[in-house]
Amino acid sequence: MIKHPVKIQRLTIEDNGMGGVTEEWKDHLTIRGIVDYISGRETLIGGQFADRATHILVCEAGLDITNKDRAVYRGGTYHILHVDNPFDRHGEILLEYVEPDQEAVEDEVPE
Repeated sequence: MIKHPVKIQRLTIEDNGMGGVTEEWKDHLTIRGIVDYISGRETLIGGQFADRATHILVCEAGLDITNKDRAVYRGGTYHILHVDNPFDRHGEILLEYVEPDQEAVEDEVPE
């Protein structure tokens, strides 16, 4: 199985020294894994959109990755929606692709 480099970025918040803060995405980890397309469907459940995942990242289990991080792969940016470790064998991370023109607008940590 061929694995590719994937950067995991974490949002850092630092005091700017003038009473405010500076938010910046910084490289947290570089891992090797496989990113694969799964779908792009949205479903309305109880007034909330669900199943926004567009891709899955399969990688080593037990890495310091949370749904507050984001992934950068082959020039694309992906919100991390869910991190799972099925059967303690490998990591499965559900991703949502962020269009380049939406990145500046949506450049915040997803809930």
